[in-house]
Amino acid sequence: MFKQILLTAAVLSVSISTAFATTTIGGATLTDTATVNSGTVTPTSYLSYVSGGNGATGWADGSTYGGDGFTAAAAMSTADHHWLQYDPAILVYSPAALSSVLAIPAIDHGWNADNTGEFWESFEFRIYGSDSSGALLEEGHITSV
Repeated sequence: MFKQILLTAAVLSVSISTAFATTTIGGATLTDTATVNSGTVTPTSYLSYVSGGNGATGWADGSTYGGDGFTAAAAMSTADHHWLQYDPAILVYSPAALSSVLAIPAIDHGWNADNTGEFWESFEFRIYGSDSSGALLEEGHITSV
């Protein structure tokens, strides 16, 4: 079965790290050292959707999923179980320079016997920052989960 991970929103929060080590969460091994926090977060300030994604949007709650017909911008402005499918890359904008973001991934399929234990599914994306020209890309590092 082909599975995809989707980035639902990006908000101000998690610091970018320069260290390279590993953290294991369930069966997923990250290439970064990250602090594992229990509980949930409440997004405060969303970045603005610019472009990207293939237009497919939907919802998922961990056991069921489906399409929802949201616009790409609407899907990116919520972190409540809505997603925008990537590819091409999703671009978002901040009017102020940022040193950190909080990424909230969503899974575009339900859990079943074929994908139980796929701890890595929520980490199948990368976030890059850039200057205002779109040049000087810098890959972010996961510091908190």
